[in-house]
Order: sequence, then structure tokens, then C-alpha cells
Amino acid sequence: MRDQPTAQQLLTLARAGDLEPILHLCDLDGHGDLLAYKWLTVAADFGHDDADDLIDDVLQVTSLRYDDDSSLTGEVHFELGVAYLTGGDGLPVDPELARRHLTAAADARYPAGIQGGDELVEAARAALTGGDRPLFDAIYPPAT
Repeated sequence: MRDQPTAQQLLTLARAGDLEPILHLCDLDGHGDLLAYKWLTVAADFGHDDADDLIDDVLQVTSLRYDDDSSLTGEVHFELGVAYLTGGDGLPVDPELARRHLTAAADARYPAGIQGGDELVEAARAALTGGDRPLFDAIYPPAT
């Protein structure tokens, strides 16, 4: 069994548009499917249009084809949205990409559709500072 690649390795490949190594490093085998989806999505965010075809392939030929409720891909979009708000995973702070990914997660009913989803939202909210909170709150309104 190979070690999982680091986020920094995958980010470097995604930024450069070096997509095939992402697929090979992620070892499309369950959790690797999600890693490939995440970092190919980041590559698409950085303008590498050929990533879209590989994303489609990952969605069709891996375990993600069974993600009927979109909870797995929704989780990835939620993580990316928060990362683009905070600069997590080495990603740049980018409110527009954060909005796009958080909206995709909310549209997939993530994390609302999973057990403990409210706690995940509140944990993410607690990690945000003043400037990034309004965008998050607009998509995931605080409980009253």
C-alpha cells in the first residue's frame, strides 16, 4: 500500500495542470477517489479545462458513481469552500470560488443531509474570522 500524497504535492500538480499524476497518486480506491475529485476540481478552478473531462471520468468509473445523494462530492465542495475562505490546504483566499463551492455543497444538501451536519457547519463557522463569516452565513445561515 502506498502512502497518500500530501495536499501540497496535489496542489502543486493541480496548479500546473499536471493532471495524470493526480490520478496515479490518488490510487482511485475509495478515499483516493475523493482526493482525485478534489484536486481535479482545484485544477479546474485554476483554469485547466481538461480537468473537467477527468472529473467526469472519476465520477463515472470510481466508487463515486454510487454517490446518488451527492453527499461525498458535497463534502469535497464544502471542504473546498471553507479552504478558499481561509487559505486552507495551501489554496488562495478566493471569496468567489468559496461561494461557488459552498453553494454546490448546500445544493447537494451537505452537510445538512448527514448525521451531525449541524455540528460540522458550526465548527466551520467557529473557525472563520470576521471577514469571511458573512459569505458563509449567507449560504449556511446561523440557527436562531
